[in-house]
Amino acid sequence: MVGWNRKPPLAVAVLAKPLLSILLLAFAGALPQRAVADDAPQLPATIIKALSGDTTVEPDGSYTTISHAEVVATNESAAHSIAQYKLEYSESMETAEILEAFTRKADGKILTVDPTQIFAQAPPGAPRVPMFTDRKQKVIVFPDVSAGDTVVHTIKHVRKAPFAGHFFSAGSSCAGPPSRMYG
Repeated sequence: MVGWNRKPPLAVAVLAKPLLSILLLAFAGALPQRAVADDAPQLPATIIKALSGDTTVEPDGSYTTISHAEVVATNESAAHSIAQYKLEYSESMETAEILEAFTRKADGKILTVDPTQIFAQAPPGAPRVPMFTDRKQKVIVFPDVSAGDTVVHTIKHVRKAPFAGHFFSAGSSCAGPPSRMYG
């Protein structure tokens, strides 16, 4: 009589209950299937091909930064995300000028951003309290961005000295990581 009091193995218990068996099989079929050759490393959504920033500080403490970025989208979701670039600035303390902006298609074709597709607007949240902030953002809308394409921009950002004769920078001197640049 040894073993008669033990519970049956899970497989036997599941098969004995047809509804539970059907639900488990349906659930197992809904799980994503992994390919056998899944050992290859996954590409990141975006790849930074170039990122540079040159800053010139003036004797009065003001400074000019010229930043350049080239970002490649490796999939359609990333392409949608990098198709717009937003640059936030203080209207009373800074100017932001887009020197160049274009999409470089995977085949090498260049699609220049139309000047009407570069515009200033209030950043999210600012319209509710416009009298308390002078923050703006310039938005660049890149044309026809798809997976494998590169968005390229060069920006001239001039900042006044917040304290006369003193240099002060609270951020990065170049464009920043793509997670903060795009989206």
